[in-house]
Amino acid sequence: LNGLAFQGVGRGTTVDYAQAHMSRDDAMEWFGGTVDVKHIVLSNAADDGFDWTFGYRGRAQFVAITQRGDDADNGIEADDNEFDNNALPRSNPQLYNFTICGDPDRNEGGESVRAAIFRRGTAFTFRNFLVTGFKTSGPQIETTNTATTAQVDNGTSQMGAGVIWNIPTPAHSSIAPYVNSGRFPNVRVNEDPGVSTTACSTHEAPNFQPSGVATLAGGQLAPIIPPNDGFFEVTTYIGAVAPAPADDWTRGWTSFPQR
Repeated sequence: LNGLAFQGVGRGTTVDYAQAHMSRDDAMEWFGGTVDVKHIVLSNAADDGFDWTFGYRGRAQFVAITQRGDDADNGIEADDNEFDNNALPRSNPQLYNFTICGDPDRNEGGESVRAAIFRRGTAFTFRNFLVTGFKTSGPQIETTNTATTAQVDNGTSQMGAGVIWNIPTPAHSSIAPYVNSGRFPNVRVNEDPGVSTTACSTHEAPNFQPSGVATLAGGQLAPIIPPNDGFFEVTTYIGAVAPAPADDWTRGWTSFPQR
């Protein structure tokens, strides 16, 4: 079962400071709707961390995802409608300030292989992110699906201001043309931004916080300013958590027991 499943939930619902831990399917999944989420921790799910389908158009900021290799799939799995990839309203969430940590070793198992897959006609905005530690793939776009690639080509889908590291470089091939052309600005591959892969992938006590303001995440790569819409907060950093010595909002209320 999903940790939290949102079935057509709207913006009258507030979701702030929530954790889904060791769910037997996705940590959080959205089936349509427009509900927004903020300060979210998704840990050790048995399938995907952050999953949407059927026209989800919400907003999300400050989302930290960590996986365990015995039973995990994608950090993000993103669809429009699996039965009609151009169905409207089209899935098109706005995602800012994500940190997505895979499980790079095989101590628990061989899963946790892909950071994100955008497919089946979804549109998306994915900005100000840190992605690390997946065994095979970083963020991927389903390039064989014209309904998906059309959203990138027409400018509806956007990605930018992110660092992807400690993942095999050839695995970024599906986003490379968009990065190289400038369509996805300031997406950098294999540049360590000061977040320890070991720390954020430590199952019992993951640490999502960069080591300090001098790191790449702390200012050398400028974040993209989100829409001024009353929901998003303007930050001086990328990733889910501000660099030290700022407060780490994931501390003090989350728990990571292991079975």
